[in-house]
Amino acid sequence: MRRYNGVRYTVAISFLFVYLAPLLWILLSSFKTEGEMFSIPPTILKQATTMHYTRLLTQTDFPRYVLNSFITAAASTVLSLVVGVPASYALTKHKFRGADQTLVVILALRMFPPIIFVLPFFFMMRAAHLVDTNLGLIIVHFAFQLPLAIWLLRSFFLDLPREIVEASQIDGCSRMGTFLRIAIPYVYPGIATTAIVNFLFSWNEFLFAVVLTRLHAKTVPVFMAESVTTFQVLWGQMFSSAMMFIAPVIVVAFILQKRMVVALGGGFIKS
Repeated sequence: MRRYNGVRYTVAISFLFVYLAPLLWILLSSFKTEGEMFSIPPTILKQATTMHYTRLLTQTDFPRYVLNSFITAAASTVLSLVVGVPASYALTKHKFRGADQTLVVILALRMFPPIIFVLPFFFMMRAAHLVDTNLGLIIVHFAFQLPLAIWLLRSFFLDLPREIVEASQIDGCSRMGTFLRIAIPYVYPGIATTAIVNFLFSWNEFLFAVVLTRLHAKTVPVFMAESVTTFQVLWGQMFSSAMMFIAPVIVVAFILQKRMVVALGGGFIKS
């Protein structure tokens, strides 16, 4: 048993190192001088400097790009939940003709590679004068988040016993009352997890952002990609912006890790 535990811990630590090593290297490099970044042999950190962060916050529009990323991610996530939660509940608990086919179509749309939709979305946004606007990017992200939200929430609504739904209706609850008072509280962990997954999808999304934005609605991933110019790579800007972009995600994941594990495992815990 001790040998088994030793092997298990060794494997877990190895995986942890593989995932954390690049993040640690980005963090250390963001505090290095340009010369130390390319020193041979490589060094961990000889002399820390905040020059890259200062330059990023004072000489670029990075704060505005962070705000654009947050607005787009938050708005598209809220829209996907407002539409996805009742849609998933209806498709799961109220059987009607074509419900199963609708779910298959929704899943198929989500499985298509996003790149095939780039040109159609670009022409649609250009015709609607929504290129380089937060609204245009929100609409596109919402279109991709909605199928994912419906299918993630479907598994949680399937765990809701039909007897509870029928009992609430016998007690006088309307369908809307049952949905609001019974179904939503029951699948709250699933809603929270779906919100986090969709928010991260939009927060990290690059393809549509680089095609549909120019200057005013530019997001952080696009700004980071612009650190690679024709003549040079702005390593300091890239590392510091990456670290500031990753940090909020790490904090949120650390705070909500227990709830996410429970929800993704299909469990339910009453707060």
